[in-house]
Amino acid sequence: MTVATEDLQALSSQTRTLLTKLSPWAAEAPRGVQSTWTEHLARLTELAQFLDAGGVRAEPGPGRALPPVSPEQWMQFGRLLRDKRNAAGLSRVQLARRAKISDATIKFIESARHPPSRATLIRLIDVSDLKLHWADVPGHPEPPAPESPSPVDSPRLRGPLNCLLAPSYDPLSLHLELTSYLQGAGGYLEQTYAYLEPGSAAAYRTLCQTWPPVARLRSLMPLGELAQQIVWLSGGAPLQLLALGCGEGRAETQLAGCLVDAGTAGLELCLLDISPPLLTSAYHHAVSHLASLPQVHVWALQGNFHHLPLYAALCRPAAQPRRLITMLGATLANLDHEPRFLQQSLVDCHRDDLLLLELPVAPASCADPALIPRHDRLFASGVPAPYAAWLGHPLWRHCPQAERIEFHWELETRRPVPGSYALHAIATVTSNQKAERRFSVFRIARYDFPPLIQCLRELGWEELSAEHYGSEHSLRLYRKV
Repeated sequence: MTVATEDLQALSSQTRTLLTKLSPWAAEAPRGVQSTWTEHLARLTELAQFLDAGGVRAEPGPGRALPPVSPEQWMQFGRLLRDKRNAAGLSRVQLARRAKISDATIKFIESARHPPSRATLIRLIDVSDLKLHWADVPGHPEPPAPESPSPVDSPRLRGPLNCLLAPSYDPLSLHLELTSYLQGAGGYLEQTYAYLEPGSAAAYRTLCQTWPPVARLRSLMPLGELAQQIVWLSGGAPLQLLALGCGEGRAETQLAGCLVDAGTAGLELCLLDISPPLLTSAYHHAVSHLASLPQVHVWALQGNFHHLPLYAALCRPAAQPRRLITMLGATLANLDHEPRFLQQSLVDCHRDDLLLLELPVAPASCADPALIPRHDRLFASGVPAPYAAWLGHPLWRHCPQAERIEFHWELETRRPVPGSYALHAIATVTSNQKAERRFSVFRIARYDFPPLIQCLRELGWEELSAEHYGSEHSLRLYRKV
């Protein structure tokens, strides 16, 4: 009997709907039975992939589920991996770097908390010092077919497409606007200008990569745990990761790798930023670090994420892969009006699309502003020197008459999101040719999360999970309803 293509697609859709409904239960299941849940969900994922392929048996590949294996077998494999890692003199972090996966993934495998995906096994076996072989893997899955040598050594691209310029994006006009504004009497500088020029972008990248507080915070980001949850929710189906305000793109690239490690069948990573230097850096970093993953396609879009509805390249019908939108680096917290952005700029989101936000925690209530300087460490310590070097660059460049630029924080407690407050970095420019001028050049909000959750719920975004880290930061996952 021949099954109609429409019937296979309908069955596949029903299977993925079941996966979506079961995945949250699996994530909350007691630890002792999570391996059993994993086994059943893996079979459902394989069934969905079988139906997607038209009912034809698929060849083994990175997106295919591993053969069913008992929890005891995964426990034995976890101990074997730990012993081989120790014999090679590698810590979890060192092995993770060698294999280009997260150290959380190594921990989950060794503790049998989550079985490894096929993509993760390929990376581990490729670490020669580990001396791990396919014969060691429970279920004895087929090794991948040998790859033919690539005719070029450059990072993998899908055809000629790698970067688009948004039709409304004009960096020269932005440059002229910045110059004109900074020659004026002072006022409010839009956030875009803090990253626009090469000097500003370089100072921002230096802050992100070398300033110890930021480096430490990034090392604590629980991207591996969030990736596991996202893949559970999507049933392992392909994803489109839209990274808004990606900056230098390191966290977004790490998240993409974690999603592959967690078992997503395919990933399209779109990096979007308004700063040409930062987007170029982010794109090259992502391509070089993800080039070995054939299921990942990376491209970039130069534009303003406030203008998302104008970008035809990002519009898609509901039938295409589920979208995961990320705003890491506290991007949402830099906006003037978060609800307006979510309501007016994310209009192309469909039901079950996901939104991942990195947000600062409010250490004190905005209802009592007098307490904030005592509990907010950034506010109490003043604008840090690396921030001043970054934020001061456009001022020194476009205010040639400036003799001194000093920074301080000012507090804003009346904000669009209930329970939040914001710190504004105020630059005071002193010159003997002009009167003293003040510019608000940067802002970052802190959130009380119950009011924030209610605010996003009213805008159609349901909170699914939250991972706190570094005492004052949180990664929060939302789903469009």
